[in-house]
Amino acid sequence: MDAFTHSLAGVVIARAAFEPSLGKWGIITGVAVAILPDVDFLLKFVNKQLYIKYHRSFANSIFFLIPLSLFWGCLFNWFSGLHNFPAFAGLTFTVLCSHIFFDTLNPFGTMIFAPFSNYRFSFDLVYIVDLIFTSLLLFPLIASYIWPSYSRFICFAGLASIFLYIGFRFINHTRARQHNQQYIEANQLKAANFASLPTHFSPFRWYNLIETKDYIYKSGVNTSNRHSRHGDDKNGDDKNRDYKIWPKISYQDPGESSTWIQKALDLPEVKTYLWFARFPVMKYHGFIQNTHRIAFYDHRFEGYKGKLPFVYVVDFYSDGQLSSQYFHRNWDLRRLAKDLRKSTVQ
Repeated sequence: MDAFTHSLAGVVIARAAFEPSLGKWGIITGVAVAILPDVDFLLKFVNKQLYIKYHRSFANSIFFLIPLSLFWGCLFNWFSGLHNFPAFAGLTFTVLCSHIFFDTLNPFGTMIFAPFSNYRFSFDLVYIVDLIFTSLLLFPLIASYIWPSYSRFICFAGLASIFLYIGFRFINHTRARQHNQQYIEANQLKAANFASLPTHFSPFRWYNLIETKDYIYKSGVNTSNRHSRHGDDKNGDDKNRDYKIWPKISYQDPGESSTWIQKALDLPEVKTYLWFARFPVMKYHGFIQNTHRIAFYDHRFEGYKGKLPFVYVVDFYSDGQLSSQYFHRNWDLRRLAKDLRKSTVQ
């Protein structure tokens, strides 16, 4: 989740269970500990390769949960001068648990078993910024200050509403996955991977993705209407649902360009990117600015407001030497989307 939502969760947890014993220091501790695991976000501004490799790893691992809880509990107990280590340790443990759990809800994934496994675990239930999710914490928090006599009850109610909302999204996520499974069975696809991913603003709208050996299939689904247009055929025909299909590897010229794609695939940085990506496509864009350009894009991330995150570009000179490789910050969404559509199989 985003840092603001995490910090709200820290405050609501503190006011619900720990404010009587810790007072204002409970709120300070709740906010600080809620956002500290995301301090590795700063890696994004240093080296984005390090960011995708280590963000949501050690600080989000269940194996570091107790040591970090004890450390932060001891530190804030010392700073506050309250000499109530059990309460501080209980608060830091609860807040860190909420942080890890909330992060597993969105598609970015969390390495909860680091350092023993780098698998990014994700329930794919909530988009990283969800206004409903945030509101279910924000409004009870505001109400707890308006009616301080009932603050603990109001904050507990807010936390309970979060879990009800997660359960509601789980039901709709299950329906979206059923659409995916029906399409796979109807078309006899050999799916290596498939997922139903949340969209920005609605618990009913999802993106279904299917990966086979050679293609990525993508469709939108509206679970509020069994035969809705957001990805579904109006007649409910599972075999003919409106899925767009992209080749996982595409190029303008299937001759020399395949050589450049293979050279890119051999780079350690590209291997790291493909480890991170869940539904990757790669495309040879041609000879651009005296270099052969290959771009990698993860269909897990839906472009929003002209932004297309995690596009990785590799450029080679004609003699085969690497010119540059980088995450493109300002990739033109319309141009790339148009380019990808050219390679869409209809």
